[in-house]
Amino acid sequence: MSTTPAQIAQVNVTYQREEDRLLLRIRSTENLEFRLWLTRRYTQLLLRAIEKMLDTTPAAGLSNERERATRAFEHERFTATADRSTPYEETAQSFPLGEDGALGYRITVHAGTPATLELLPREGAGIALPGQKQLLHNLHHLLEQAAGSAEWNLQSALETGNPPDTRPLIN
Repeated sequence: MSTTPAQIAQVNVTYQREEDRLLLRIRSTENLEFRLWLTRRYTQLLLRAIEKMLDTTPAAGLSNERERATRAFEHERFTATADRSTPYEETAQSFPLGEDGALGYRITVHAGTPATLELLPREGAGIALPGQKQLLHNLHHLLEQAAGSAEWNLQSALETGNPPDTRPLIN
């Protein structure tokens, strides 16, 4: 079972050196904050899941070079409009996954309309994110930045414009 925030107000991803993990924080407009710890492996799987959700097959006949350029342009367009100047607000009144956060364990993608990305701990409730392009592109960008700060050297199809990895997501 996962909780879906009614409306997402802010998303924050930071590298926590002492844990060697990323801390994903999502604050809703109702001042609920979902905290999820992400390992390097989980982050790599999450990036791939987001890339698969965002993958749209271009029209037949486009060259690989043009496909890469199209993917990179779309990613740049969505991430360029994000507000990165407003500091993350520490106003949460409730923490559905616990004040210390939960460790990410499983990722489930629900295709359909609307698509949903579920981030789940080993046991208990997780968080279900709507598969909106703006949110997914920006979450991907934040994960990339934080993984870069961690010096994890993760590969990203969106940053390079390459097609997403088609291997099954095994978690």
